[in-house]
Amino acid sequence: MIKFRLPRLHGLRPARCLAALAFAALGTAALAAYPDRPIRLVVPFPPGGPNDIIARLLSEKLTGALGKPVVIDNVPGGSTIIGTRQVAEAPADGYTVLMVSPSHVINPGLRPDMPYDLLRDFAPVIEVAVSPNVLAVNSATPAKNVAELIALAKAHPGEINYGSGGTGTATHLAGELLCSMAGVKMNHIPYKGDAQATVDLLGNQISWKFGTILSIKQHVDAGRLRALAVSGPRRVPAMPNVPTVAETIPGFDATSLYGVMVPIRTPAPIVERLNKEIGKIVASESFRKILSEDGAEVVGGTPQQFGQNLAQAIDKWKTVIRNAGIKLQ
Repeated sequence: MIKFRLPRLHGLRPARCLAALAFAALGTAALAAYPDRPIRLVVPFPPGGPNDIIARLLSEKLTGALGKPVVIDNVPGGSTIIGTRQVAEAPADGYTVLMVSPSHVINPGLRPDMPYDLLRDFAPVIEVAVSPNVLAVNSATPAKNVAELIALAKAHPGEINYGSGGTGTATHLAGELLCSMAGVKMNHIPYKGDAQATVDLLGNQISWKFGTILSIKQHVDAGRLRALAVSGPRRVPAMPNVPTVAETIPGFDATSLYGVMVPIRTPAPIVERLNKEIGKIVASESFRKILSEDGAEVVGGTPQQFGQNLAQAIDKWKTVIRNAGIKLQ
C-alpha cells in the first residue's frame, strides 16, 4: 500500500490570508452588482405618520442615487413587530431594508418576549433624523411655561391629567420622564392614537400632552393651544420662540430617532454603500429643509455611531419604563 505523506502546515497565516482575499473578492463583487433589482423599504406603520413621511422622502431620493426603485412597503401591526420581524427573517442581501422608529428602542423595555433583538439581529446603516415633540396645554390650563406646569402639579399632586397616543408610546414616555425629573406626580391617560388625545386636549378633557410638531403646531398657530416647550436639547426652527424643556429641567431630552437598518449578515460593502448614499441625501439642503419644516433635525454619521445611539436609547427608555412601573395591558 502506498502511503501519501501530507505536507505539514507551518501556522495558519497563509490560510487566513487566502480566506481574507476570498471574502474581499466576494465583497467587491457584491458591491459592484448592487443593486440589480428593486429594494424593499419596510415601514412598520400605516401610511401617513412621521416614520412613513421620512421613508417616502428617503425612498424617492435613494431611487435616483442607486438607479433602482426603492419601494415602500407599509407593514403595520404589533407595535412595529410584524414588519420588523419580516426584515429580520429576510435574506441578508441588501434588498430588504428597515425604517427604524421610536417604537424600536422602546419595545425592548416593554416586551421581554420579543421575537428578535434589535442590536443582535440587525446591522445599523445610518441615523437619518431625530425629532422632538412639543408640550402643549389648552386654554383651561393656567400654566404659561414648564416651571408653572410643575408648580401646578406640586400644588395639586395626582390631579393633573396628561394624555398620549397610548401606553408605552414615545409621547407617554416623554411625559413620564418629565414627571420623574421634575419630581411630580401627574396622571397619564392613554388613548387609542395621538389624534384622539389631541381632540380631548382641545376639549379640555386633559390638561396637556406631548405631540409631534406637525400635529400640534396648527392648533398653536390658531390660538387653540399653547406650546410650552419642545422635548429636544435645542430649539427648533419650526417653532423658534418655544423654549426647550431642558431650559427648565437641565438634561431633559426626549427626542424620537429615525434611521435605517438591514439584516445582520448583510455584506459590509452593501452597508457602506447604503450609508454613503443615504448620508449624501441626509446632508443635502433640500432634505434638511423639508424635515426642518416639520421640526426634525437630520443626523447622518457612521453605522457605528447609529448603533451606539440605538443602544443608549434602548437603555434610557428601559430605565424610564422600569422606574415608572409601566406595564402593557
